[in-house]
Amino acid sequence: MLYSLLSPAETKEAGGNLPPVNPKSFIFPTLYEKRLELLNKFENYKKTLSEKELLEFFELKTLDERSEYRDNVFELATQKAILRYSGVAYKALDFYSLPQSAKQYIFENTVIFSNLFGPLLAKDEVPNYKLKQGAKIEGVDAAKHYKKEFSGALDEMFEGCEIVDLLAGYYEKFYTTKVRTLKPKFLKGGKVVSHNAKEHRGLFLREIALSGARSIDDVMNLQIKNLKLVEIIEKNNRIEPVFETDFF
Repeated sequence: MLYSLLSPAETKEAGGNLPPVNPKSFIFPTLYEKRLELLNKFENYKKTLSEKELLEFFELKTLDERSEYRDNVFELATQKAILRYSGVAYKALDFYSLPQSAKQYIFENTVIFSNLFGPLLAKDEVPNYKLKQGAKIEGVDAAKHYKKEFSGALDEMFEGCEIVDLLAGYYEKFYTTKVRTLKPKFLKGGKVVSHNAKEHRGLFLREIALSGARSIDDVMNLQIKNLKLVEIIEKNNRIEPVFETDFF
C-alpha cells in the first residue's frame, strides 16, 4: 500500500455538515486523549486573550463577531479534512473534480499533518480553526507533541507500506518516516521551485490518485504532463526524484 503525506493549509473553508469533534472523528481513537491535551490548552488559552491579543494570535487585522474562530472548537460542525483546507496545494488537487475512485483513494491513502489536530487521514473530520505554523500553545510545541505521541501509531500503520512525502519542510518535524519513501523535488530552469512548490505537490498527488498507484515504482512509472525526470538521488530508504517542470 502507498500513503502520501501532505501539509495542511492556512486557508480553510468555513462551516461544515458533520458532527463536532469526538473520538470517532480521527484515526487512532485510542490516542484521542493526546489530541485533547492540545485542544484543551488551545481553548483555555483563547479565553485568556483580549480582543487585541486574539487578533495577534490569529494574525488577523479584524475578527467578525460571527467568526468561527471565536467559538469553542469542540462545538463547531466539522468537515472532512481534505475538504476543509483550501490552500494552493488543495486547489491544484481539485478534489471535487476527481472521479469517485480517486476521491476514495485520497480519503484512505493521504495523511495530513495539522498544526492543531496532528496526523489526520484525509477523511477525518475537523472544524474550521486557525493556528499559525510553529505557534506554541501554552508553551507546548505541537510538532514535538504529536511526534512524541503519534509516531508509534504511524509506524504501525505504515509497516509494510511505502510513502510519498509531499510535506513542506516544517511539517517534517511531525514525523520521521521509517519505510521506503519518495520525496520529489521540482526544478524550474535548474533552480529549486519554492514559490509554486505547493501547487506542484497538489498536482503530483492528483496524478497519484488518478492512477491509483500502489507503490513507489508505480509513481515513478507515471508520465506526468509538464514534468521531466532529470535525476534520481537514493540514500538508504529515501528516494528523491528531481523533476524539471515547465509549469508557469
